[in-house]
Amino acid sequence: MALTAAERRFLRHWDEERGGGKKAFLLRYTFAYFAVTYLCSIALGLFLSVPFIKMFWLALIAVFSLMLGFSVSVLAWRKNHRRFQAIIQRETNQNGGD
Repeated sequence: MALTAAERRFLRHWDEERGGGKKAFLLRYTFAYFAVTYLCSIALGLFLSVPFIKMFWLALIAVFSLMLGFSVSVLAWRKNHRRFQAIIQRETNQNGGD
């Protein structure tokens, strides 16, 4: 089975994303997910009028956001890396069998 256009795009994208290695990917995406999670948590708290503007609560939200960001980054790496390996393995087996 030939590569679909979506698979070709994914392979190009993933090759660029993993170019710096796993550590660089995790650092970049952990920071991005942390920022989004932290800002959304603060905004949600403000919209719901939750009285949390204390250093303890802000630090707790930051720690939670960092843990969540790291977890999501690790899961994204695993999912994309497995998909990449599956496509490469499929193509290798297909081309090796010809």
